[in-house]
Amino acid sequence: MLTAPAVTAAGDWDVHGLSSREGSTLTVGVLPGTGIAYPNVVWYVYYTGTVEYYLAGELKETIESDGLTVWPQTYEAGQRYDVSFRFGAAIVNFTMNVRDVISTVDPEATPPDMISMLQSEYTMQLLKVGGSSGIAAAAAFYIMYRIVRERNKRTVRDL
Repeated sequence: MLTAPAVTAAGDWDVHGLSSREGSTLTVGVLPGTGIAYPNVVWYVYYTGTVEYYLAGELKETIESDGLTVWPQTYEAGQRYDVSFRFGAAIVNFTMNVRDVISTVDPEATPPDMISMLQSEYTMQLLKVGGSSGIAAAAAFYIMYRIVRERNKRTVRDL
């Protein structure tokens, strides 16, 4: 990744991408910073002049842009790419995690183990939860009864 002062879209240049899967109409925007993208990215470069394209910090291509350049690229799914564009002194960095399926679930995470429980253990757990909930509800009603009763006693004495 190239380093320069943090740069966002300016008035005379801009770059962003739209990523999609092969044969799909669903697209995901690729904006500066870090994000998830599909393998096929179409870069939209708004600039007049020379634009340098860097992949993992290495200059891959120089583009001559005449205002708007539409530039399709394909990236391998399952990889992370550091893409940078240089517009003269300005640099825009993109870090993309390219995936075939975009999901909030980490594909490398192991699923949690399921808890196995005998029917008698399940019944005991159910009784414990139900019993403690019932006792808590009864205690709340009793406390409210006592509070209202004391308040009513004070009101009767005041008369």
